[in-house]
Amino acid sequence: MSATLDAEKFYRYFSERGELEVGVPIKIETGTNFPVASYYLEDVVGSLKRNNFFPSHMSSTTRQFIEKELEGNEFLADAVPVEIISGLIKHLHESKPLGSILCFLPGWEDIVAVKNEVEKILFHSSKRFKIYCVHSSSPPEVARTIFQETSGERKIILATNIAESSITIPDVAYVVDSGKQKINMYNPALRMNSLKTCWISKSNSIQRLGRVGRTQPGEYYIMCSRMRLLSPSLPPEILRVGLEEVCLSVKGLGFEGKCSEIFEELLDKPNKNALRD
Repeated sequence: MSATLDAEKFYRYFSERGELEVGVPIKIETGTNFPVASYYLEDVVGSLKRNNFFPSHMSSTTRQFIEKELEGNEFLADAVPVEIISGLIKHLHESKPLGSILCFLPGWEDIVAVKNEVEKILFHSSKRFKIYCVHSSSPPEVARTIFQETSGERKIILATNIAESSITIPDVAYVVDSGKQKINMYNPALRMNSLKTCWISKSNSIQRLGRVGRTQPGEYYIMCSRMRLLSPSLPPEILRVGLEEVCLSVKGLGFEGKCSEIFEELLDKPNKNALRD
C-alpha cells in the first residue's frame, strides 16, 4: 500500500514481463472535499512581518535559510527554520478560527525544538492549546489522544511523515510543512546506511496538503519558496541504500544463485557498483 505509488510504472513492469494478465490502468484524480489555500515561504515571512509575529530573535541558520531560499539559491538541505515555523504556529493560534494545526518535521530533535519554542512564545497566550508529539516510536496511547475532540482547546500536532499517509486527523484545518524529511541513504565515507534530512518530493507535498480540506476548508503552508522545484518523487530506497542487508536476506531465504540474478528481476534495478560493493 502506498499513497504516492506510481501506478503507470507498475503497469509497464507487469505488462512487459507478460507473466500476468494486466488490465487497463485507471487514473484516479486526487483532491480535497473543500478548498485548500497554499502559501509559500515568502507569503509566510510577509504575513508574520505585517502582523507583528515575525521572530525578534533568530538563529543564524534560520536567517541564512530565509535569505538563500527567497533568493532561489541552494542552501543546506538539512536546515529547518524552527523560529519561523514556531512564529507561524503562534500566528495561526492567535489569529485563526479554532481548528487543529498539523506541523510536519523531519525528526524527533526538530519536534522537540519546535515544541520548546512554541511553549515559550505561547506561554502568556489567552487561548488554550495542547501540543501533541507524534513519531514512529511514540506509544499507541499518544497517537490515540490526537483523535479525541477537545472543547475550546486547539490541538497543535508536531509529527514526522508518519502523519503523511498512515493517519488522518479529521479536525485539522492548518498544515505547516517544514518541506523536509529524513530518508535512509548509503554513506560511502562510513560504508553504512544512515538517515539524512532532505527536501520532500512533490508527491510528498501533495500528500501533506491532503491532510486538510477533508471536513472543512483548510490552509497549507510550506517552508520553501515558489522558485524551488521539488522533484516529482524520491528514488526508491533500494536505489539509495547499501545492499548488504538485502543480499543477506536473499541468501537467508535459501536462494543459491547470485544475488545479481534477483536484482535483474526487480522493478528498480540497483547500480551494479552498489551490488559489487
